[in-house]
Amino acid sequence: MKKYLLFATLLVISNISRAQCWQSVSGSYHVMAMKSDNSLWAWGQGFNGRMGLGDSLRRLQITKVGTATDWKAVSAGSAHTLALKTDGTLWATGANFWGTLGNGTFTDSWSFIQVGTASDWKMICAGDKASMAIKNDGTLWSWGTNKYGILGDGTTNNHNTPMQVGTDTDWEMVSASAGHALAIKTNGTMWAWGDNSRGECGDDTSSEKHSPTQVGTAADWKYCSAGNGVSLAIKTDGSLWGTGVNSRGELGDGTTNDTTEFIHVTAINNWKQVSIFNLHGMGLTADGKLWSWGFNQSGQVGDGTITDRHSPVQIGTAANWVSISATQDNSFALNSAGELYGWGTNYVSQLAIDTAIHTVSTPMLISCFPTEVAKVPANNTLRFYPNPTDGWLYVEGLTKLEELTIINSLGQASRRSVVNNKVDLHGLADGIYFVNAAGSGPVMIVKSGR
Repeated sequence: MKKYLLFATLLVISNISRAQCWQSVSGSYHVMAMKSDNSLWAWGQGFNGRMGLGDSLRRLQITKVGTATDWKAVSAGSAHTLALKTDGTLWATGANFWGTLGNGTFTDSWSFIQVGTASDWKMICAGDKASMAIKNDGTLWSWGTNKYGILGDGTTNNHNTPMQVGTDTDWEMVSASAGHALAIKTNGTMWAWGDNSRGECGDDTSSEKHSPTQVGTAADWKYCSAGNGVSLAIKTDGSLWGTGVNSRGELGDGTTNDTTEFIHVTAINNWKQVSIFNLHGMGLTADGKLWSWGFNQSGQVGDGTITDRHSPVQIGTAANWVSISATQDNSFALNSAGELYGWGTNYVSQLAIDTAIHTVSTPMLISCFPTEVAKVPANNTLRFYPNPTDGWLYVEGLTKLEELTIINSLGQASRRSVVNNKVDLHGLADGIYFVNAAGSGPVMIVKSGR
């Protein structure tokens, strides 16, 4: 009897050890990530060429961007991407209506193009429609839309090439949102500018700022993140502070009360990193634990619910997290083993899985490898049920199917025999599976309940 092997990709949390894979991630409606070999990968929404893949198509699975292996950093904006190479050059791709690519034009680019000729760029931040970067000499540069004065040049004029913000040479980090920006200097002072209608600049006013304005007199700031209408920042003592809109608990202070000045938001005082984009925040503590809070309609908090959280909640029990990225309605986190996890909405494949799965409310491992599935003969149509399944999966439509070969996200295969048109999946961890059914693309299978 001829045997047909059906391949599926298992996307679940695994305890199997593996070599380092991912080293950084940044996202919006599209996701950009770097591997340990300094190659660049992308998935999700592709409009305007924002992923640099030469087209505007959506990508369901992780896709390598070109062949270069000299990328150093990447930052994904709403519709464009900035990237640094190891030689210090700056590159951009995607939407350019506001001049966000910085190449002197307003024409979109579907592939990465170099921004100017400078090779001394140190840090990058792609905002909504604005771009910012810091050079090795500590100077701060910006370009793109200047609505609300977000470029910080004292005007509201757009720029399609990088322009220096003031003359200071001691900028350490910068973070930009849709309307405002935050930056920290080497002396520990924090500065804010742009939209301040919700108090996001933290100076206890609602006045728009067209140039960097110091936030109070404190000189002990070490990390900052600008979100839409909200700002979060960490001091050198590990305390977490926030200001701005708080309608869904995005400040993490246990309330939904807005504020126009920075307040100490939680008693936890060993914060290392913080990230906020839209209405939810994420944080890492010095002990490697992962925390999240705020808006949770799409499961972006990651605690297995869709209930808003007004205070930080620990996600899982792992204590080996090293990097985080809160995006539009998603969260991503990288651990010390080089494993990348994502959760939240998936309506444009932000999680590198089929959009038949609309949301994921707990961290899901994102494969280090592009999904490779074998197609069954075109004259066969398969159906799998029940779906979700708690263990028994019935296969209908291929009478000669004897085995189901499942490949986990680490590339390791296991086989399940098909007996009387059913497969026993009881021994597998709960998770998401894909089967490439003849002519119909991936079919999503959910294993739920052991």
